[in-house]
Amino acid sequence: MVVAAIVAFAMPSVAMAARPTISALRTSTPPTIDGALLETEWSAAATTPLTFRLPNGTVTGTLRALWASNTVYIGVQLDGHGDEVDIALDRNANGRLDGSDYAYLAWIGGKRETFRYDPRARAFARTLPHAAFTHASVAQGSTRTFEFAIPHPRTARVGLAVKMERAGTNGQFDTWPVTGTRDPLTRQPNTWALLTFAARSATVDRQPPTVSLVLSPDRPLSNQTVGWRATASDASGL
Repeated sequence: MVVAAIVAFAMPSVAMAARPTISALRTSTPPTIDGALLETEWSAAATTPLTFRLPNGTVTGTLRALWASNTVYIGVQLDGHGDEVDIALDRNANGRLDGSDYAYLAWIGGKRETFRYDPRARAFARTLPHAAFTHASVAQGSTRTFEFAIPHPRTARVGLAVKMERAGTNGQFDTWPVTGTRDPLTRQPNTWALLTFAARSATVDRQPPTVSLVLSPDRPLSNQTVGWRATASDASGL
């Protein structure tokens, strides 16, 4: 695992508007971190497509995010063989690495490690204890699923990068959203995605409420009233 050389590469500045944005939805029932990535537990989370370009082919996948209390939950599915998935967070979303930024490394089989950026060394350094986050993964055929529960004092947004690795000659690994690199930790965080935190689903009921008008023949038109009773769906947006 090569993490000491994280500043070996540099990317030109990318406009903030070009960064993908992922909205983590608040949940009252956090997913069980068992690697299963069950639809019943993650259905409220929007699905973000992932693409990793390795020397010998492309691996696609998806990412989902939820949050509850001071924990962010991230689920990753790889539609191809992968041995490792890493999550890197730019906690201040300031587009640069500093001492508050962490990387969470997870392998098929349960091994995990936590790294914190050391500005003096200009590198990520392994931290203890590794139990700072929870991870589980499942391999089924060529599909790999990873679940993370990462402690995080919720802010408006954080920077997010995802790395996947496949064992092979000289090691094969790539990152999202910037693909075609050896390691996401070598990339400037101003190229990473933005993870925001939503209180509830952004789904809006756009069906107008039903309004009934009943005219009383014994009253003049100017004295007629209109009654409206909101249904549950009508009231949900109030």
